[in-house]
Amino acid sequence: MQVQRALNAPDGCQGVVSRKFVFCEAALTLETDELFLECPCCNRFLGYCCPHSQLPSRNQRSIYFSDGEHKPKKPCHEYAIAFVGGACLGNGQENATAGVGVAIGSESTTQWAIPIDHSVDPSHVRTSQRAELIAAIEGIRRLGEYDGPWEKAGPGSTRDRTTWVITSDSEYLVSGITECVPAWRRNGWRTSCKKRPKNLDLFQKLDATIEAHEREHRVQVAF
Repeated sequence: MQVQRALNAPDGCQGVVSRKFVFCEAALTLETDELFLECPCCNRFLGYCCPHSQLPSRNQRSIYFSDGEHKPKKPCHEYAIAFVGGACLGNGQENATAGVGVAIGSESTTQWAIPIDHSVDPSHVRTSQRAELIAAIEGIRRLGEYDGPWEKAGPGSTRDRTTWVITSDSEYLVSGITECVPAWRRNGWRTSCKKRPKNLDLFQKLDATIEAHEREHRVQVAF
């Protein structure tokens, strides 16, 4: 994610630019816990939505109905977040073991720890880079399974599609899928030195997973 003006975003404020999720300038004034939210109703992880976020201020996170019942306010669900990560013990070695984690909410039913075996990755090579790519693929897949059929974006939305934001601390993953993959595709899936990119099989699988879910669920997938 980047906190800057999204000039190409549909509302001129924030959105997806070249598969990168870009916060608006207003986000520069917010704390981390105001950018990455948890819905008090469904416990899903969400991104701050500008300008039509329904998130109340820190001191106004709930309201009273006429019958006196105390209810939390529901923030806009336009930007659904999946936190993903991959790790490998014995990186690149013969007996290396790897796994990934995915969290789309705070409940145990929305968090997964997945060991990487041959059913997940047929490659005999286990590395941290491959684990990070697999984590992103799993994050998209879990969002698709959990969200089910496409529905119009939530209350307050001005768009007809939601956005899934795959959030990772791996620069290799994020720069690879947002910058390198488009360049490799234009170059016949070769680097500028005419060599086959490392882990191309997983980058292509991630690219195909993004495109398939964007069609099926009518979402934008961003990083």
